Parts: sequence; structure tokens; C-alpha cells
Amino acid sequence: MKKTLIIIGRELRTRLRRPMFWVVAALVPAALVLLYALPLIIPDPAEKQHTVLVVDETGLFEGAFSSTERLVYRSAPTMAYAAKLMADPQGHITAAVFIPARDVSIPHDAFLYYRTTPPPAWLQADVAEQLHTILRNNILLDVYNISPADYHLLQTTRVKVRTQDIESGREAHTAVRTATGAALAALAVLAVLLFGGSVLRGVAEEKTSRIAELTLSSASPLQLMAGKVAGIGVAGVLQFLVWVLLAGGGMAAVRTIWADRFANAAPTTLIATKGVEATAQLENAQTLTQSDLLLGGLEALNMPLIAIMFLIYFVLGYLLYATLYAGAGASRHGGETTGTVLLIALPLIATLLLGPAVMAAPSGALAVTLTLFPLTAPAAALLRLPFGIAMWQVAASLLLMIAALASALVLAAKTYRRNILSTQKG
Repeated sequence: MKKTLIIIGRELRTRLRRPMFWVVAALVPAALVLLYALPLIIPDPAEKQHTVLVVDETGLFEGAFSSTERLVYRSAPTMAYAAKLMADPQGHITAAVFIPARDVSIPHDAFLYYRTTPPPAWLQADVAEQLHTILRNNILLDVYNISPADYHLLQTTRVKVRTQDIESGREAHTAVRTATGAALAALAVLAVLLFGGSVLRGVAEEKTSRIAELTLSSASPLQLMAGKVAGIGVAGVLQFLVWVLLAGGGMAAVRTIWADRFANAAPTTLIATKGVEATAQLENAQTLTQSDLLLGGLEALNMPLIAIMFLIYFVLGYLLYATLYAGAGASRHGGETTGTVLLIALPLIATLLLGPAVMAAPSGALAVTLTLFPLTAPAAALLRLPFGIAMWQVAASLLLMIAALASALVLAAKTYRRNILSTQKG
């Protein structure tokens, strides 16, 4: 045990002396805090008002465009006049719609002109939708005697399904959970590849420099493998703890600075079915911006549980793959690091590619199978984590990963000893 601890200490000191270790330790939490604060930093698009001029040569659309607080439509007599207004920096005109006259009763094209900067996509969509709606309403009224109000009632009469937990009343926030699961899995896979690749290169370099031959004279192959894998793993866990502390502190600072925004975005905790409470709840939900909805989704996640489960799956996933990399590094062709790293990581990469299918059915057969298979469990479990995983599946996957780790460690030690001894004889 003492020899294994000495090897662990050597590997840990080697990693801590590298500047890149601390650069990554600082950059990752900074990126996480930035993503957390992004909805608060970026202004909501609705805050800026846009003005669009309408030049209608057909007379069908005159005064029919509907303005809102976000988007105002104004009529203009000619395109020359509209272009003059657009050229004036004090006019604040975003774009101009031109509907040319044609020798047909129904116009088939229109032009949206801008100056220098294209209008946002939602504005272009609103112009197209209003043109379509106005033309359709005219046809319905003239041909079928259906008023725009009656048609609008038919189109808008629908039930909006709001997915909520029956006990807490919290919204499902599927989009936020999906993005969180994808981010967790990608981060874990990246860390496994980085640290696992370090193990492969370290073992390959020691073998070629004959350091392993000297070390084998005082320690067993199993002690060498365990020490190297654990030493780099401790460095990875230390880096993860730095991430948690810095990211947690940064997120707490963000919540303190924008406390009012988080209060407004707090998820609903009670289910109101009728009466004044239901009306107030619905009105409050309708006034939330996209940023508020995103913050509410983040608040609905159990962050402490996610952090603990991420650490467990990250550590076991790293140990398993690092052992596989150590065995590959001890083989005769261990120096071919780039191809070997990608080849061994194929199960994790394949799981990320199957991520949309896993998160579309988090409790489905594919998701459960990938969670129970040791080589795909680190990514699959983290993809499912924001949606919730049955405890028996978590326990089974962790036990299977530990069993696979023990088998891989013994096999890597045997490979290491066999190839070192063949090198000595050669």
C-alpha cells in the first residue's frame, strides 16, 4: 500500500506542476458562471422597439397591419419616401415592406427592405405572417363571408398543455433539462478523454524510457497501474472540486446581484385548478420572458444532487477508462496515442450521439440499457440525470462499473508486466 501511495503522490505532483491544469481549472467554472448569467446579461429582444414602414401599391393592406409594443407598423406613400426615412439616423426605421401592384387581383410577392443591418428573424416572420393573415381574411370575408374575428376564434381555440409534477406543481422545463443533461455528459466525456489520454501517454512514455523496468523492481504491476490511475484521478477530482467551489461562488454572486430577477422567475409550487388563484397563476405565466422561463428551469433542478452524482459518475468513469488507457499504453502499440484514445472512447462518443434519443425517452429501454452497460454508463446516466433515474438503476450501474474497473485493472497489470518482461528479454 505504501508503494502505491508513493506512486499516487508522484503522479499528482506531476499534474499539479503543469500550468494547463490550473488554466482549465479556472476556465471551466468561468464558462459555467457565464452561461448561468447569460439570460440576465443579454437584454430581452422585446425591450427594443422596431418600426417598419408599409408601402402598399395594391391597397389591400392599407392600415391592416397590427402594431404591438415591440413592433410598430407605419404607412408610407412611396418607396422613395421610405428610403429617405430609413437613411435618417434619427428616424429609427428598421425596415420597409413594399407590396407592388400587379395585373392580378391577388398579389403573390412582397419585398422587405433594410439598410445595413438585416432585421431580426422574428420581425421577418411577423411581416410574412401579417401579410398572409390580411390576404387570407380578405378572401374569407369576400368569398365565404367569414369574418376575421370568427376565423381567429377558430384558430386560437385550443388547450395549452402545461407539464407539471403532481406533488410540487413545478413545471417540467424539458428544454432546460435536456440542455443540462447534454452539458453534463459532454463535460464528463471531455474530462475522461483528457485525463485518460494522460494515463495512456504516461504509461507509454515510461515503457519506452525503461522507467517501468526500474519501478517494477520495487513495486508490482498492479501497484503501478493502481498508483498511476489513482494519482491522475486524484488530480481530476481536485480539479472538479475547484470547479464546484468557483462555479458555486460565481453562481451565488449572480443570484445576489440579480435577486429580483430570480424572485420573478421562481417556479410555481402550487397547482391552482379554478377561481382567482388559477387566473392569477395563468396571467403571471403569460408575462414571463424567455429569460425568466430559463431561470425558472434552472431553479427547478436539484443542483446539489446533480453535483454529487456528477462527481460519482465522473470518478468511476475516469477510473474505468483510465485503466483501459493504461492497458493500451502498456501494450506493444501503446505509442499510437491519438487513434487509441478515440478507439477506446467510442462507447462514450456513441452515447453522446444517441443523446437525443436517450433524452426523448429517459426511462426507455435504450436509456436503461446504456445506463447499465459500464462503458456507456458515465455518459448515459448524466444525460438522464436532470430527468430523474430510478435508484435501482443507479445502484446497478455503479456496481457494474466497479466490477468492470476491477477486471480492467487486473488485465492492465498483466499486460504491463508481460510487455515489460518481453522488452527486457529483447
